[in-house]
Amino acid sequence: MKEIMKKTAGAAGIAALLYAAWYCMRSSEEVGIAVSEAAERCWGTVIPSLYAMMIVSGLIVRSGITGCLPQFFGRIGRLLWGMDGEVFPVFLFSMLAGYPVGTKMLCAMYSEGRIDKHRAELFCGVCFGAGPAFISGCIAGQLYGSAAAGRTILLSTVIADVVLAFAVSFAVGRSGAPRAERSKPRISGGMLTDCVLSGGRAMADICLMIIAFAAAAAVLDGVGAVSAAGNLVSSVSGMPGEVSEQLVRSFLDITAVSGLPKGNYALLPWISGLTAFGGVCVLFQTAAVSRGRLNMLPAVIMRAAAGALSFFVCRGLMPLTLDGEAVEAAAMIRGAAYKAENPVPSLLLGAMTLILLRETRRKER
Repeated sequence: MKEIMKKTAGAAGIAALLYAAWYCMRSSEEVGIAVSEAAERCWGTVIPSLYAMMIVSGLIVRSGITGCLPQFFGRIGRLLWGMDGEVFPVFLFSMLAGYPVGTKMLCAMYSEGRIDKHRAELFCGVCFGAGPAFISGCIAGQLYGSAAAGRTILLSTVIADVVLAFAVSFAVGRSGAPRAERSKPRISGGMLTDCVLSGGRAMADICLMIIAFAAAAAVLDGVGAVSAAGNLVSSVSGMPGEVSEQLVRSFLDITAVSGLPKGNYALLPWISGLTAFGGVCVLFQTAAVSRGRLNMLPAVIMRAAAGALSFFVCRGLMPLTLDGEAVEAAAMIRGAAYKAENPVPSLLLGAMTLILLRETRRKER
């Protein structure tokens, strides 16, 4: 039975690749437009917002600065989240730096033998954040023109990561990894050059993945898969079809949230959940940064749990953080058009995450 399923999956994959090749030849103009737009996003948004952070994050790891924080920070990280004195700063920094930066720092630490593979794979799922620059500039600024909306999304995603990290601590243990010997931080010209080059390679991987994913999304859009998924979301949530379809596009690529209706605060929890999840394209970018050194499946499942948590956290925060807009937002939240008010799915997803983490740890042993 397994052999049959394996052959069926292989045949389906080959058929999908052949169809994608045929579609790219038949609809070269549509695919070309999608690739061109993706390249423009890389040049105009992704590289300016991430490249400097890639260099800085590399310097932070290689210079040994993460091991020089006061010891009580390390104690807090180990007590609450099972993070040693080097991983805890990465966790804090990743919330502000941008999506792939935390994974890049953890991969560098793993390559240098400063963290084991099991812990690196699990912490990749929580050292993950959009960063205030992306949230304010690409989401809140374009959709709401409100700093309060940006703060609500950022706070919701951070709280979700903190709660998820607490859950992960049960899988990694509260004692943390054996503490490495402290060394004096050092920065040299050669180290700076290496970080500039490695950051450039990481950005090339990310941008190529974005462009490739844009072509794949164009194929999915052309065959009607995005429209069908949008209709399914609309039937479940009661949202208009155009909004549901755009949410599906945002699930695939988080930058597509800019196409959602502007000023609609009822969509803010959905946007917060998608921002915490990161989108399929960002997960592929993260895998590209990992270069196959780490298994990204636990991280993917944890990001799905983080998205669900962020959705409900945002709903609870909106009346408190939106000031003048709170009454309107709260009224819209209670509308019958949005039915995802039951926290049970989120709790079940969290329980499934814990089960997966326990099984992963058991296999490592």
